[in-house]
Amino acid sequence: MTTAQTQQHEQATTAPSTPARPSKRLKRAPSSSELNVEEVVLGDRIVVPLYPSLYREEIVGSETLSRLYVCEGCFRYTTDALSYVGHRVS
Repeated sequence: MTTAQTQQHEQATTAPSTPARPSKRLKRAPSSSELNVEEVVLGDRIVVPLYPSLYREEIVGSETLSRLYVCEGCFRYTTDALSYVGHRVS
């Protein structure tokens, strides 16, 4: 292929650019001061959340919770480690 043929081929196969659509997502991640759960225990994994939890205030309280335990089988959650272990055993 000659240079002119290569340029024509590239122009023919290149899709026209389309303007980007505005994102409807959250524009910024919340700061760590906005997080109300520091870690989520899911089965054998510990997950550090990127966003605040949507759990009821009766569960997580108004203060930052260090760990929230979530059953990987039924998604039952608790803040008490002993209750979580007992639930996993049964």
